[in-house]
Amino acid sequence: MLLNENEDDGSNDKNNNITIRKVLSSDLRRCSHTARGMVTAMEKAKNAKVEIEESPKLRERHVGALQGCPRKLAPIKFPREWATFCESKKNRSLKCAGEGGESVDDVLKRVKECIDDAVRRVVLEDDNDRMENEETTIAVVTHAGVLLLLREYLVDEDLSGEKNRGIVRNCSIGTMRVEVDVSSDSKKMKWILESWGVIDAEGTADVVV
Repeated sequence: MLLNENEDDGSNDKNNNITIRKVLSSDLRRCSHTARGMVTAMEKAKNAKVEIEESPKLRERHVGALQGCPRKLAPIKFPREWATFCESKKNRSLKCAGEGGESVDDVLKRVKECIDDAVRRVVLEDDNDRMENEETTIAVVTHAGVLLLLREYLVDEDLSGEKNRGIVRNCSIGTMRVEVDVSSDSKKMKWILESWGVIDAEGTADVVV
């Protein structure tokens, strides 16, 4: 289950019937706030401890000199950096200008590592404890850009075109099912997109990140 960031308690009544075994979250404040609120609500409702793991690998893309700059002002204040950022949407290996600037490929690499590692660890840890036919659910709380990259990578979709990217609203929820071949050493995974962009609240952001 993939959740977009939001500044609220992170709870969602429509998903109270889902048993979440682990919560992965970006370590940035917006996502951390959402994840902790969600875990608190789940623990209260289920009377069970839920593990939460924060990771810098789930952070939104670092856009270098444009970091934190309002989108409307970026082309005016940083015209060269903005041009590089716009070009990087198609040239996925092009890093954003400025200290710490990442490319799209940089972000996808670290996010892939985080998700793949978490799934494999849960499969290995829970294999003996899980009851027959019981499913393990991992909630991932992260940012809109990261969610779009995850969708593209996991279900093998090309979302590089601007018109295909769509909008990921605050607190929107996507659900993906993963089938893991536990018989192979690599624990090969197949991902299936079940739902995308389900929302209980709407919100937009007027910043680059």
